[in-house]
Amino acid sequence: MPIKLQAAEVRKFNNFAEIEQYVSEEEERVITVPLEKLLNNNASFAEDQYFGARSSWFRFTEDGFKSFCSVFSIPFKFISSLQELDLASKALNDYIRQSEVREKMRRFQLVVDKPSMAVLGVTSLSYRQYSNKEFIEVLKNSFPKTINEFKFTPSYVINTKLYLRVLSPDIEVGLVSGLGGTGTDVSKIGLQFCNSMVGDSAIKISFFVYRLVCANGLVMPAGGSSGKVIHSGSEDTFEKRITASVRPVLMRIKSVASWITDLNGIEYNPKVLVEAGGAKKVYDVIGLSRSNAKIRKSLKGKAITQFDIEVISKYPEWYGGDLSRRVFDSIFRSNQSMFDFINVFTEYAKKLPPRRQMEVEEKTGELAKWIIENKKKLDARHTRAES
Repeated sequence: MPIKLQAAEVRKFNNFAEIEQYVSEEEERVITVPLEKLLNNNASFAEDQYFGARSSWFRFTEDGFKSFCSVFSIPFKFISSLQELDLASKALNDYIRQSEVREKMRRFQLVVDKPSMAVLGVTSLSYRQYSNKEFIEVLKNSFPKTINEFKFTPSYVINTKLYLRVLSPDIEVGLVSGLGGTGTDVSKIGLQFCNSMVGDSAIKISFFVYRLVCANGLVMPAGGSSGKVIHSGSEDTFEKRITASVRPVLMRIKSVASWITDLNGIEYNPKVLVEAGGAKKVYDVIGLSRSNAKIRKSLKGKAITQFDIEVISKYPEWYGGDLSRRVFDSIFRSNQSMFDFINVFTEYAKKLPPRRQMEVEEKTGELAKWIIENKKKLDARHTRAES
């Protein structure tokens, strides 16, 4: 039978007190277990769901098992598809008995939720686990104004991965003009702080844009070396590296308003977007259906370009909700903008489970950044298209 995996814990928080209490309890719950200790007791897989030895038996969350498979070069899809009773356990046991595999395993540890004995991930012994509680304490101590004065926005923890979102009380953008005159379309600007305790992500600080009319969130990468801290190196310098990474992002937060202004100033035109090379970026956010992917694969040359134009022109209809369609049809817009197009994706994201929502909002931010970086090319192509 297929290997049995537990669902990862997903928690949503509506205020800072809730998240502080949770991460404090989380720090007590989450422990590490060296694989060497288990291997010395002849650890094995059993009943297609357990791993361990003697009195120490663990079950995997889906994230934990994917991490285990990734670290030790096990094909996740293959091992998960085995149907015969105990076949997955037998295959895994045969694999981990190989001397070179066991030697590698001794350099790693399981990240475990102690009460449930669930494996959340796998990290190297040299991995600097930095708890979400420690991370928040650093932010509170080093950036008290940001934590105390910025507005808390619904935030998440998914399998120990923290998504802490706050909005500046001062920084916003949004007057738009069109046939109906001038109207407001306010977007608040803030930050998203991310940390993971299971080795699947560095500490990341990104820009967070919250569009009030649609209640949509957009996560834009800070770029460069700022906004990112790898879980490694000396424990003594880790806090300094976090502070050094956050500070330049904070200094640049006001520039995000100009990015939104740029997006509002670029007319949405699927033909121009595709001809400038944007189709792949769009499909990175929401991929083609299986049938459309098959059609696209059968095409060549200009036929692919025409296909992309036709499909992407339908994305607002396919994926936009009532709010984004209302913005597209607003009398305050002479034309739809690229920011309107971006918000088709972020409104779609709100309908998704939290993990997928975070992914779509981050990938949409990458698409937005690509559009801004290619503004001159898009404007030039739009001018040629009109002439």
